[in-house]
Amino acid sequence: MLRHLNWAWACIVLCGFFVLQSLADDGSGKGLLIHNAFRKKHHAPPLIWNTEMAGRANKMATEMATKGTLDVALVKSITKYGENVARISDPSSTNAANCDNAFEEAVKLWYNQVKGYSFAAPSLDSDTDTFTQVVWKDVSELGMGCSKSPTKNEVYVVSLYNPPGNIPSKLRSNVLDPTGKSSDDLYGSIAKRFQTFHHKKKESHN
Repeated sequence: MLRHLNWAWACIVLCGFFVLQSLADDGSGKGLLIHNAFRKKHHAPPLIWNTEMAGRANKMATEMATKGTLDVALVKSITKYGENVARISDPSSTNAANCDNAFEEAVKLWYNQVKGYSFAAPSLDSDTDTFTQVVWKDVSELGMGCSKSPTKNEVYVVSLYNPPGNIPSKLRSNVLDPTGKSSDDLYGSIAKRFQTFHHKKKESHN
């Protein structure tokens, strides 16, 4: 019995190693790691890689690269997942664009929208929705794909999330402040101050 358990654990460790190795080989491992690093800052659990989703994301990225168009509508029309898309290019660079670093660069680009997000007054809009999708707490699975343009020095990155995030009614409970403060706490504090002020004002009139 013990021998069987040891073999089982050995298989789990080896399988995990080969999965991580395959991710690292094409650069997508960096995409998973940086997703989870950003999510940790916002008190969201780490994502698990889904190979089927990654396959779909790769097909979408290839289609975009072939057309030379960053087509968000394409992704939304043929998938049930949440999505982020990016085109990584540097026309002035002498280095050929490739997918090795594009996964990581795309996630940084999406997360950078945090600069325009208000945790005190959360809202969902096109200026912050790639950030909110990256750190959405209820998301558990991730799949990413990348493809190089056949004619230009640019690559296309597609990221799929399951279950999808960016649900307006669940925004406040899924996009958490890195400081640990919640918007509910803030609104509660404001309401409490207003009640105190109103009470003191009534006393001053008596």
